[in-house]
Amino acid sequence: MEFTRTSDWDLVAKVITHPRIWRRISDDFACSPEDWRPLDHPKVWYVTAREGDQLCGLFVVVERSPILCETHLSFYPHAWGEETRKGLREFLAWLWQTTGFHRAIADIGQDNPLALKLAADCGYREFGRNPEAIQRRGKLIDDIWVGITRPS
Repeated sequence: MEFTRTSDWDLVAKVITHPRIWRRISDDFACSPEDWRPLDHPKVWYVTAREGDQLCGLFVVVERSPILCETHLSFYPHAWGEETRKGLREFLAWLWQTTGFHRAIADIGQDNPLALKLAADCGYREFGRNPEAIQRRGKLIDDIWVGITRPS
C-alpha cells in the first residue's frame, strides 16, 4: 500500500463524510456531512492510502508532541476487512520509518467493536476509558483509548 500526505481538502472531505464512514465517526453533535471541512493545520496530516490506482481511504495523524501522535483511519467499505488490517499494519510501519513519533494513540467508541478488534489485531492496547463520553444516536457510550509504541 502506498501512503501520501495530501492537502486535497475535497478528497479528504469526500472520504470522511462517506455515509458508511461518517455514521461510525460522528456523534449526535456533529455538523452535517455537507458542512464538515478538514482542519488545515500543520500539526494535522491527512495521509491517503492507495493500493495501485485504487484509493482505499485515508489516515488522519494529529501531532500531540514531537514523540506522540493521535491516529484515525477512514477506509472505504470496499477495503474493509483484511485490506484495512493490512493497511493499518503497513501505515504503522510507514509512520515509524518516516517520523520521529515514539507512540501513537487513538480513541474508539465502545459501539464500534470491529474498530476495537482491528486496533488490537494491529498491536494497539487499551490504556484508558472515558465513561459515557460520546453520545451517538441518543445513547451515551464509553470512549476507549488505545495506543501502540514504536517497536524497539
